[in-house]
Amino acid sequence: MNQFFKRKEPPFILVILLSAMAWITSHTVTRTIEQPIIELQHEVVQSSSRIMSCSQQTIPMGTTSETHRYRISNLSRDELFRNISLFIRAETGSVLGVTLKPVTPAFSSPRAPGCDTGFASIERLTLHPGWQFLIEVVSTPDSELDVRLQSAMSAVKLKNENIETLFVRHEFSIFLSLFGLLLSISAIYLTTLFRDKDQ
Repeated sequence: MNQFFKRKEPPFILVILLSAMAWITSHTVTRTIEQPIIELQHEVVQSSSRIMSCSQQTIPMGTTSETHRYRISNLSRDELFRNISLFIRAETGSVLGVTLKPVTPAFSSPRAPGCDTGFASIERLTLHPGWQFLIEVVSTPDSELDVRLQSAMSAVKLKNENIETLFVRHEFSIFLSLFGLLLSISAIYLTTLFRDKDQ
C-alpha cells in the first residue's frame, strides 16, 4: 500500500472508485424516491407490551406465542399516501392479536386494527413523506405470515427491505463515509509525498 502512495501521480484509481460508488448511491436513491414506494421491514421479536387479542381481551402472560414486528415507511420525499390498507394472512399457524403503533410524528389510523385466527388487517392509514408505523402481530409459534397491500387511493408499491431502500434510509451516512475515506486517502498521499521530498 505504501508503494502505491509513493507514486508521483495521485491515486486516481481509488478516487475513481469512490466517485463511482457515490454516483451509484445517488442514482439508486433518486430512482427509488421517485417511485411511490412503501418499505416493509420484518423481524420476529419478543413481545414488548401487552397486546389485545382478536377477541379484544388481553393476551394472557405465559401464552406460547411469537411476535412479528413490521415497520412500514413512506420513502418518498414529496408524496402523500392516503387510505393505505394492509392485509396480513397466516399461511401457517394462527393470529392471536395485533397492535398498531405510529412512530412520531405520525398519528394513528382512525380505525383500530382488526384480526381473526387467520388474518390481521390495518385500514385507512395516512403516510406523509418519512412517516413510519409499527405493526405487531402475535401468532402461534413458527407461523408464516404474508403481508399484502389491500388498497390505496393511488398507485403504491409495497416493497420488502432491500439494498435500494437501505441506500435511501442511510444516504447521508454513506456519503459521509465516502467523504471521510476520500479525506483519509488524500491525507495519506500528501503525507507520503512530503516525506519523500524531505528524504
